[in-house]
Amino acid sequence: MLPAPADSAHIPPSLRSLAVSVVTYRSDRAWLERTLSALRTSALYALEGGALERVEVTLAINDDAEHDALAPQAFDETLRQPLAHDARFTLRVIDGHGNVGYGHANNLALRDSTADVLLVLNPDVVMEAACITEGLRYLAAHPACAMVSPVATDEAGVAQSLIKDHPNVLALALRGTSPSLGRTLFPLVMREYERGQVPFDAPLTDGVIVSGCFMLMRRDAWVRSGGFDETFFLYFEDFDLSKRISAFAQIHRVPTCRIVHAGGNAARKGRKHIGLFARSAARFFQKHGWRWW
Repeated sequence: MLPAPADSAHIPPSLRSLAVSVVTYRSDRAWLERTLSALRTSALYALEGGALERVEVTLAINDDAEHDALAPQAFDETLRQPLAHDARFTLRVIDGHGNVGYGHANNLALRDSTADVLLVLNPDVVMEAACITEGLRYLAAHPACAMVSPVATDEAGVAQSLIKDHPNVLALALRGTSPSLGRTLFPLVMREYERGQVPFDAPLTDGVIVSGCFMLMRRDAWVRSGGFDETFFLYFEDFDLSKRISAFAQIHRVPTCRIVHAGGNAARKGRKHIGLFARSAARFFQKHGWRWW
């Protein structure tokens, strides 16, 4: 049973449609099901409470059918079948484009949408039921805010910092190879980069760099920014997008939007991911300026 919907009377008609993009690449089936189930619950909560009138969900599969066959099955069983007769939902799967990169796939999923609000969502994120509604209410109350970032923890309840300071080479080298060692040897560097001087669940109104695991944004800000830069294959496409949006609008952390995020860092994924991380970091610094420490 869903909790009682929040009062959404103050959400204007210009914010009452939502397009969600979920990009998968050989994603864990169990986590994807949890992500989609929580998305369904949060979207229904917003629809029943009057915060939304329609929802579009696109699953973009960055692999071939043989290797990622479980993703469309999870999508059908968790979303399409339960919502088959709900006219408020539009559900689709796009595939066959191969592994074009995270940002490119999100662009494919969102480029033709006319929804008022867009949500970029990782396949390893579980949001609370009121998360979408609270994000929409916040955008309605704060016209200068173009993007909402949530409060996040991992499965064990350990805080995650989704809003960060502008990166420097030292912080990213530590983050990409050994974050725990970095916090031990260079605590001030990591603390400043991860905005550790502010409690992780406190509001922030000066976001510049934001994790792409959950980005709830106004469509007009997305259009003005041009979307994800597809020259980033993996890593830093979210940093780049949020930095470009923050140049003309505000990005806020909203404590009433809460998620659990299972995503790990590049260091835990092996040498290949460390290499991808390093190349994307270099691309980011070349584009936005080098900072060494």
